[in-house]
Order: sequence, then structure tokens, then C-alpha cells
Amino acid sequence: MKIRPATSGQWQGPAASIFFLAGQCLALAQWNNPAADLGRFRIRLYETALEMKIDAQQEQRSLQEGALFRREHLFVEQSLNLDLRGYAYHPNLLEFRLQPQLGLSYQQVRFDSSGGNRGDIRFLQRYHADLTVLKQKPFVTNLYADRDLTFRDFDFFTRAQVRSLRYGVNSGYTATQLPITVSYLHLQQSVDDSLRHTLEDREDSFTLNAGYQHGPNSPTGFTYQLSRFDRRETGAATTAGTRHNASLQNTSSWGRNLQTVLQSNATFLLTDVRGYDRANQSFTVNENLAMQHAHRLGSNLNYNFNQRSYSQVNGQDQQAGIGLTHQLYESLASRVNLTGLTQKLHSPTSTLDTRRAGTGLAETYTKRLGTWGRLSVAGELRLEHEQRQSSGQFILLADESHALTDSSAVFLGQPNVRSVTAVTDAKGRHYTELLDYLLIPQGLLMEIRRVPGGLIPNGGAVLVSYTADAPPGGSFTTYGRLLQVRVDLFGDLLSVYGRVNLIDSTGAKFLVLQNSSDRVAGADLKWGWLRAGAEYEDFQSNFSPYRTQRLFEILTYEPGPDTSLSLDFSQTWMQFPGVARNRQNSSVIARYRTNLFHFLRYSLEGGVRREAGRDFDQQLTTLRSQLNFNYGKLTAELGYEYEKESYFKERRLKHYLYFHATRRF
Repeated sequence: MKIRPATSGQWQGPAASIFFLAGQCLALAQWNNPAADLGRFRIRLYETALEMKIDAQQEQRSLQEGALFRREHLFVEQSLNLDLRGYAYHPNLLEFRLQPQLGLSYQQVRFDSSGGNRGDIRFLQRYHADLTVLKQKPFVTNLYADRDLTFRDFDFFTRAQVRSLRYGVNSGYTATQLPITVSYLHLQQSVDDSLRHTLEDREDSFTLNAGYQHGPNSPTGFTYQLSRFDRRETGAATTAGTRHNASLQNTSSWGRNLQTVLQSNATFLLTDVRGYDRANQSFTVNENLAMQHAHRLGSNLNYNFNQRSYSQVNGQDQQAGIGLTHQLYESLASRVNLTGLTQKLHSPTSTLDTRRAGTGLAETYTKRLGTWGRLSVAGELRLEHEQRQSSGQFILLADESHALTDSSAVFLGQPNVRSVTAVTDAKGRHYTELLDYLLIPQGLLMEIRRVPGGLIPNGGAVLVSYTADAPPGGSFTTYGRLLQVRVDLFGDLLSVYGRVNLIDSTGAKFLVLQNSSDRVAGADLKWGWLRAGAEYEDFQSNFSPYRTQRLFEILTYEPGPDTSLSLDFSQTWMQFPGVARNRQNSSVIARYRTNLFHFLRYSLEGGVRREAGRDFDQQLTTLRSQLNFNYGKLTAELGYEYEKESYFKERRLKHYLYFHATRRF
């Protein structure tokens, strides 16, 4: 992540305090000449640098209605950067480091659509400050403050500027058997994608940590965090609230060679979002006991409890299981387990009570095939009986967790979804439909997908709250069969694998249950500078069947120690026969880096991504070129970035040219 210049027109408390302290330190260092005073306060100018930065950006956005918005931004900065280090009386008493940036910046912004033209000169507010008190003592205290402008990559094709201000303190006492540390952090971030997407995120958090070591490999820890957050996003309502998070963890080991281990965890979470009638609250307990009875025989017992409430919804889950693992041979392992589950979900208009009991048997076999290959086989049989009792027409579900990955289809857990009330991150901040995610009905299920260019990174986790049709009551039995086979040949040169997962439910007269068969076949090839793979998946279901073909090719070539070239291709095709919908996703990314001279390095990278279908049509094009010069105490970089996005009839084009130079003394 590169550091960029920060600009702000207003002096704020942290910046003024830091620069005032730096000025006083310089004055004291110059005025206190007697030798007796030099031992009390010392400050040293460790490094000085002159810096110049020029950024020019042009962006235009055309909408479906034919409206055209154009923005031009010129930024010029000249500054003196100081690195001040010192201490008071002794380095172990109070040690500090101040890195202020003193200078002026000029920026000019022009909007063609409104005819606006604005230019101004501002004092810079960019700094790094760190102060440590009693660093060699168990009650060390650290204070820090930073103000920066950086870039955040949500994926290869999506990059946005992030202006950040953070300051805080860490302190505590660690010399006792019960060490305690406390910390406070203020974080303010502004994610600016100019004409398309902006986000302001603020958070104040207080954290308390305490620990206790009550035996060998037996620690206990307690953590409490209080956070207040505020998120403001373009085209969405402001999300503000308070979050309490408390957790207690304990590990106990005993027995011969400490072969019995009990891990316990309890977590309480309360998120109060402004504008909602009721806070989101959950209490979770996890217990896991692992025992090693003999060299090849072990067992595991676990219990999970979760009590939660969201808006007008109350839920309670209890799950327990016991498993026995036996290693008959080095290549053969067996596992048998028993599980039980109870779930209760209540709202003012509906209830859903579920009880489930099951058993399973799993076998894993690994065999080396001479010197040329390795065979891995895994199989599992599962039998579960479930009983449901329900009332009402709709059920409300809260904070269902999903990871959104571009190459996979992600569905909400319940069929017949009526509405999605909230999609948030783990801290309770809300994402916006169309800007950050899409909802696409696929048969009886609802698919949720991230929008490339939004605030959800590829593979990011989200929590979804939604309303679905309440299932009728009844009891049924589910049979599951899983078989996986993988063959690795010639030192992992070629790998071939397959997987079959069958799920059948019987016994229900009025319930509509999902019966599915998931068949996957694929191959991986690694040969020199080439790696390639292909995978085919056929998911047949009475809810939402689909078929997927995936290809990827990666070529990495290094002609010399200072030069590298890579090409990354990927293609994905998805068909949803139940709704006659197809989707294609393809991308190519190229990277080239070389040292032209020992003081001059050049890098070029670019890519094109295209995703098309009945409900989605988007193309992203990115090009980045950079020349880095480093000779002695002079460094400079010249770069150009190009981004083009096509989303249905909307077009977005961006040019960014920058030159940065620094001379250190």
C-alpha cells in the first residue's frame, strides 16, 4: 500500500498539539545550553527531507439518461519533512519520535457539469507521532497519532483513496499474575472514489485486556471492547451506533503429557444501531474437550450455545457432539460421531422449533503409488432425523453469515425469501444494495453477490438479515453420502480429483425439502512456469440447480534475477437451468517488472475483467505503469493509472498521473 499526500483545510486538535510540541522541543533543545540541562531533555534532528508531489486526475461518468459528469483535479505539494527523535531525562523514562510535514499545497478542482471551478492553497496536515513512557517497565505507556492518505485495493480492478486520521493510547501493568492492558483508538477514514462512490467511516473504541496463567499451557484471557461508529455512504442512509463486545477464553490441560485439553470461550455482543427499535444482541458459549486415550485413539466432545435477539426476533441454538477417531494404519483413519441440535426462533408473528439428531462415519485413506504418485480417498456417511414445529406465515432470520466470492454462487439459507432487511459487516456497518451487493432470485433460493467496485472485497464476509416463508411442521430423515478421490502424479506435476455429495430427505408429507446431488471433477497442472486447471461442477437440486465450468491459466516467467513477467487468465461459466439464466465471467491480468539500471526500476500491470448475464453486464479495465528512481538520497517515482468501467449503459473513465520526488539530508 502506497503512502500518498494528505490535504486538509482545517487545523484540528491532534495536529496542532503535535506541531506545538515539536516547536517547543526545538526551542528547548536550542536554548538549554548548560550541560546540567542537556541531561534532562534531548532532541535530535535525525533526518530532513524536501519533498514535491504533483497529482493530476481526470474522471468522467456518463449515466443512462445521457448526463455527463466530468471532474478534473490538480494537486501540487511542496514540503519539508522532519524526523525528530529524543527523550526527557532518560530514554527509558520518556522517548518520542515526531515526523511532521511542514509545507503548502495547492489544488484546483473543476466540474464541467456544473461549471464549478475551485482552487485554494492550504497548510499541510500530515504527521506521524509516537511517544513512549517507561518503555523498560511493566507499566509502559504508548501514545501515537497519524494522519495519512493511502490507497485501498478491494480487488485488482478496484482502488480508492483513503484519507485517515488515527490517534490513541496503549497502557497497562504486566508484572503481576493478572496482567491488564487498556487502549483507546480514534479512527476516521474517508474512502473517496470521486464521482462514483464515497464513504466516511468514524470509530472510537476502548479495549480492556486481562490475562492469567494458571498452569502449563493453561491461559485465561478476558477482553472487553466498547465502540462507537458512524458510517456515511453515497446513496445510503447514515449508519451510527454503539457496539459492546466481551469475551472470556480459557484453556486447561491435564493428564499424562497434558494429553487432555479443554478449550472454553464465552462471548457477549451487543450492537445498538440508531433508528432501530431494538439492539442486536447475542451470547455464545463454546466448549471443546479433546482427549488422547492411546497413541492411535482419540476422542472429542463439543458443546455450543447461542442466544440472540435482533429487532423483534429471538433465537436460541444448542448443539452437542461426540466423536471418536482411530488411526488403524498410518494411511487409514476412521471417525465416528454423534450430534444433536435444538433451535428455537420466535418473532411476534411466527415460531420455528427444530430438533435434530444424527450420526456419521468417515474414512480417510492415503496411499503412495510407488515413486510416481499418491492416492487420497475420503468417504462419509451421515444419517440425521429432524423434527420441526412452526406457526405463522413468515420467519425472520438475523445475521446469517456468508463469504462472497466472485467465482462461486452464494445462496441464502432459507428458500422463498421475501425481503432482505440488512447486509452488514462484522461490526454492524451496513452495505448498500446495487452499490455493494446484488440480490438475484434463482428458483426457490435467493443468490447474493458482491458488486465489483463496491466496498465488499472479493471473499469478504457479510451478515444478512432477511424474511422468508415459514416452513410447515413435520419430521423427516436425511441421508448424506460423500466421496472424494484425488490422485497426484509425478511429484504433483498433474493432479486429478473428483467429488460426489448426495443428500436425500424422506418422510415429510407437507414439507418441501431440498434433495441435491453435487458432482465435481477437475485437474491441476504444474509444469515449469505454467500452472493451469479446469473444474466442472454439476449441482442438481429441486430448489436451485446450476452448472459451473471453471478454467484458470497462470504463466510466470523470470528471464533474469531482476525481471519477471506473469499472465493470469480465468474463465467461469454458470448456467441456472431452473430460471433459464446464464452468466459468464472472464479476466486476464498481466504484470511485468524489471530493473533497467541498478537505480531505475519499471513496473507495468494491467487487466480486463468482463462479467455478463441477463441480470448483470459489467466490464472493468485497469492499467498501471510506474517508473522508480533511487540514487543515493534522491528518490522519485513517475506513474500513470487508467481505469475504465462499463456497467450496463453507465460508463466511467479515469486518468491519474503523478510525480513524486524526495531528497533526504
